[in-house]
Amino acid sequence: MFSWKSPNGMFEFTATVEAMNYLKNVAEQPFIQVGINKGGCSGMSYSVEEKTGYDDRHYIIPMATELSILVDRDIAENIFKKLECRLVQQSYGDLIVWAHDGAKKVCGCGESFQ
Repeated sequence: MFSWKSPNGMFEFTATVEAMNYLKNVAEQPFIQVGINKGGCSGMSYSVEEKTGYDDRHYIIPMATELSILVDRDIAENIFKKLECRLVQQSYGDLIVWAHDGAKKVCGCGESFQ
């Protein structure tokens, strides 16, 4: 298990080794930004986007796989608080699942939250 905590202690990120390896294998850019979008059956959904760079508003989480995760500081501290990334292996293919402690409600598919 990979774990990273922000310098001010207000945000924590964890990822399984399997999830880190999967992201490394599918990513074409050096950064993956995790954020939120309005929408989904519970009101908000995760957004995941590859990036070539970052700016001062991001936490940069260096993973041991030559890939870094970017999370907007405001979203990290005020919505996510603790963000988890894991790989779920299913008969129709592998799936990255994101979860966080700030969710009040999560839909059945796990892709949206309130």
